[in-house]
Amino acid sequence: MWRNTLFGLELIFLLAGCSRKDATSDNMLQFPETEHAEWIVSETDELVPRPIALCSTDSSVFVLGLMDGKWVHEYSLENGKLLGSRVSHGQGPGEVVNAADLCMTKNGFDVYDTDTKRIIEFDDNFQFVSSYPIQADNSAVWEAWRLSDKTALLRGPRFIDDEIITRSLHIVGLNNSDKNGMIFSYGDIAPAVESCPQALALQSVSILSPDRRHFATATTIGGVMEIFDISDDSIAPVLCQYLFNVDFDGQSSYVPDQTQYGFSAITVDNNYLYGAYSGTSDPNGMTRIGVWKWDGTPVKLIETDNLILGMTLTPASKMLVAVIFAGNEFRLAKIKLK
Repeated sequence: MWRNTLFGLELIFLLAGCSRKDATSDNMLQFPETEHAEWIVSETDELVPRPIALCSTDSSVFVLGLMDGKWVHEYSLENGKLLGSRVSHGQGPGEVVNAADLCMTKNGFDVYDTDTKRIIEFDDNFQFVSSYPIQADNSAVWEAWRLSDKTALLRGPRFIDDEIITRSLHIVGLNNSDKNGMIFSYGDIAPAVESCPQALALQSVSILSPDRRHFATATTIGGVMEIFDISDDSIAPVLCQYLFNVDFDGQSSYVPDQTQYGFSAITVDNNYLYGAYSGTSDPNGMTRIGVWKWDGTPVKLIETDNLILGMTLTPASKMLVAVIFAGNEFRLAKIKLK
C-alpha cells in the first residue's frame, strides 16, 4: 500500500510484472568496518525540507530547493544560520523555472533547469555568467551536468518497444562549442536488471565526481546502483547492482510491503562514494551511510540515528554535511569523517 512518509515518495513508476527477489548483492554490503556516528545538529533557520541537491564549501552549505521565490539558499556551516537566498524563480537571464541539480564547478556553480533544458552557470557569488542550451533531439532530459565548456552529460528516459521506460545516458556538445549535437549514447541494460529494465527509471539520486570522470546513480526503491567512468566522448559502465529486494505485482503503482527501500542521498569525492540508504521496508529508515570506492568495493558502514534527506562533502572531504530529520524538524547536521 501507499505509505505516508517523511521521505515523501511522490512518484512511483508502474513496473508491470517486475519482480526481483533474492537480488541482494552481498559483496557490496560486506563492509570491512562499521562505526556509529552522532550528528552535530545545527539550530538551523528556515530550511528547505526536501532538498533537491546540496553543495558545500569550507564555510557554507548551499541547499537547492524553491523557497520564497528563490532556488539556492546559503547556510553557515558553523551554526546553520541562513546567510542568503539566490537565483530567482523565473525565465529571465540567470533565473530558473524548475531546478533539477546544483553542481559545483572550478569557477562557481551550475544549475540545470528541466523546463528550459539549460545548464545555467553562476560564479562563486551566484552572479549569472552564461546559459548552455541542451541539444537532445526534443527528448526529455531529467538531469544534465557540464563535463567541460564544450560537453555535457545527460540522463533521461528511453523507451523499449514503445512500452517499457528505462534510462539512457548521453554526452552532447554544448551550443557555444564546435561539438554541437550527440557525441556518445549509452543505453545498455546490465544483467542485474535485464529482467526489469524499468527499475532504472525509478526515482533516483545521481551525482558526478568533482573531476568529472565518474558518475553514479542509485534508486530510492530497491537500491539499484549504477557506476560509470566518464570522459568527454565516452561512457563506460563499471557496475550495476540490485542491492535490495523490489517486487511490483504489475497491477498497481503502489509499493508492496515486502519491497525494500534504497537510497535517499549520495555524495562523492574523486575517490569514494557515500550513499544514505535504508535496506529495509521502512521508507524512513535511510539512516545508514555506505562508503564505497568508485569500483564498488565496500569501505565502511556509518550507522546514524536520523533520516537523511540530502548530503554533501566539504572540499577537503573531512566533513559530511546533511539535511536530516531531528526533533520533529528538518535540520542541517554534520559528521567529522575519520
